[in-house]
Amino acid sequence: INLEFMRITTVPLISKFIGKLDKYSDDLVKVFRHKGGIAGQKICRIMALTVKNEDINIKRDCILRSPNVYLNEDIETL
Repeated sequence: INLEFMRITTVPLISKFIGKLDKYSDDLVKVFRHKGGIAGQKICRIMALTVKNEDINIKRDCILRSPNVYLNEDIETL
């Protein structure tokens, strides 16, 4: 997929995606924090890893897992 995207657009897909994820990560975290109920508690547990660890890859992983919980989808399918 990455090579096909690069062939069509001449833009590297992964770096473009990661760049946009980093750009919008603070806004996404705000949205996730406003979620209530059981899903909100699960998201808080996921995002707690970002407080303990300053590794950007861990933060990205947590942000990518949170929408599944937010939308009540199975997190294990990632």
